[in-house]
Amino acid sequence: MAAARAELKAEQPGLDPQRLVFIDETAVTTKMVRNYGRAPRGQRVAYWQRGVAEQQRGMAAQQRDNAVKSERLAKEQRDQALLTQSKYLTDAADQISFRDPGTGLLLALEALPDPSSDNEIVRERPYWAPAAVSLDAARRLLREKRVLIGHMSQVLSIALTTDGTRIIAGSSVSGARVWDAISFAELGQLGDYMDNVTSVAVTADGTRIITGSANGTVRVRDAKTFAELGQLRGHNNVVLSVAATADGGRIITGSSDHTARVWDAQTFAEVGQLGGHTQPVRGVAVTGDGTRIVTGSEDNIARIWDARTFAELGRLEGHTDRILSVAVTADGARIITGSTDRTARVWDARTFAELGQLRGHSGEVSGVVVSTDGAFIVSGSHDATVRIWDAKTFALLRLLDGHTGWVTSVAATAGDDATTVGRQATPAASRQAASGRSTRGGIPS
Repeated sequence: MAAARAELKAEQPGLDPQRLVFIDETAVTTKMVRNYGRAPRGQRVAYWQRGVAEQQRGMAAQQRDNAVKSERLAKEQRDQALLTQSKYLTDAADQISFRDPGTGLLLALEALPDPSSDNEIVRERPYWAPAAVSLDAARRLLREKRVLIGHMSQVLSIALTTDGTRIIAGSSVSGARVWDAISFAELGQLGDYMDNVTSVAVTADGTRIITGSANGTVRVRDAKTFAELGQLRGHNNVVLSVAATADGGRIITGSSDHTARVWDAQTFAEVGQLGGHTQPVRGVAVTGDGTRIVTGSEDNIARIWDARTFAELGRLEGHTDRILSVAVTADGARIITGSTDRTARVWDARTFAELGQLRGHSGEVSGVVVSTDGAFIVSGSHDATVRIWDAKTFALLRLLDGHTGWVTSVAATAGDDATTVGRQATPAASRQAASGRSTRGGIPS
């Protein structure tokens, strides 16, 4: 045996590896694996086993796909639940922001995704656009309040320069005052300490300030130096409202003497009277192109006049009580009126038809203003609130209710997203709300 092993070892280098067959040392069998197996009749075992393996792989792939689908379905269901929650939070934010903007802001934030959050749900929450709108609204309400201290009695009228840099407020005792709209510092006082300024306006170029007073006099002042440039004399009773044409060439005034008058802004001469009202003229406004004048009176009627001939063109009838304020859209297409009947109304300036009513105030509507783009209407009321309305649908968009006294007038900047309101209490307050510009004056009823 030893000799045979030595001979085999010597022959190994010449063996062909491809022809080698391994057998056990006893040389009894060549079976290294079993040579039988189970397979369907007519199929070889190897092919059948390969088919089984492929079938198992297919089942595994199907299970994987099912798992992916289940995961996707679960995510969709989760996202739908989160979206429903976001809608609820947004609605809650809109409702509470009127009175508690801080809580409204937090609710709106909760309804929005936060990509930087470690929480997967917060990070992947579906985006709900109205929540962003609510967040912005709450943010504006939070940073809106500014109190302008200085007047010793009720603020009767408010005006803003077109560029939004200055605020002018008229008071029943301490004349008119001018503030910087950015720093809210007082810049100067117009008139004597005891002047009863019932209405204020600023020319479109911001160079002149116009004030109407209880003694029937209208004064025109330089907006930079506050020097008096001239007086408009002719009314024999309280001047309740003032306005100026866009080019600054004409000034319009309304008075308790039942007339509105038109004046040359350069010579200060009266150029025409608008007679016809049977009660005090509370509000005056002029279209942007200067062709039409609108007057509102305590006779419950608003009238439209030709600014060149002073002929009456039409009437707006529908209010059931005194009209206290009027405004005109920048394009002159619509007229807005505010009344003691607790409504503001929107009218077609061509047909004089009533287009809609703004209802919600529980007190008389003492001031109205419309945004430059015509998208929003702002109303102030003796119920101590300011309301912002959609000019197309007439739906209430915002409620500002921080005042403790009557809101007597409203005005808004063009492009600064700020509305300024005057109130019966001593301070004047500045509140952000909508874009646009207008002025309105008046005295408490």
